[in-house]
Amino acid sequence: MFNYVRFAAIVAMAITTPASLLAAETPTVVALSGKATIRHGQELRIGSDVAWGSEVLVDAGAQLTILGPDFSTKVWGPAAFVVERSSERRNMLSLLFGRLIAAFAPGSDAAVSTRSAVAGVRGTVVYAEDTVEAPDYHCLCEGEVEYRHRHSGKRQIHRSRNHDVMFRAGSDGFDDDPVKMRNHGDADVADVKRVLAKR
Repeated sequence: MFNYVRFAAIVAMAITTPASLLAAETPTVVALSGKATIRHGQELRIGSDVAWGSEVLVDAGAQLTILGPDFSTKVWGPAAFVVERSSERRNMLSLLFGRLIAAFAPGSDAAVSTRSAVAGVRGTVVYAEDTVEAPDYHCLCEGEVEYRHRHSGKRQIHRSRNHDVMFRAGSDGFDDDPVKMRNHGDADVADVKRVLAKR
């Protein structure tokens, strides 16, 4: 028998719930070429959920794109990263090694971290790389970000329109020597923004 009261409650909840809360809360794989797995877990496929706190391993030569509630990220292998959510519902992508680019929705409370720096983002596209060739390299592709050095506590706020801010995070602070843009470009920025627009 049809329960009209329950049906009305569900409809009322759907009408009054903000769209941001109706969006998928669990990050999901939306594109994958090559192999990616959860450490000590399953192999990922398009449509796989990535539980908060999972360490994701991306094989050499593979590319993985994940869509979360207020972010999208593209990762090139070999790489390892963790998709985290704090108790305050702050989303964080922690790059253990490798390369990633991420876009965040305006107004989101999120961060991208590497071993030396944390980028607190505000509707931003950021690129991070931590490889032998480019240890702790960061590019603010567009938007606004506050970088905090993990060891020295130094902070820098930057704004960028088109890859205007690039630096390396050294052991005791941010390297002021000029660095060039590497391993990403406008097409990658467009990719993660296009995926983010699907949420």
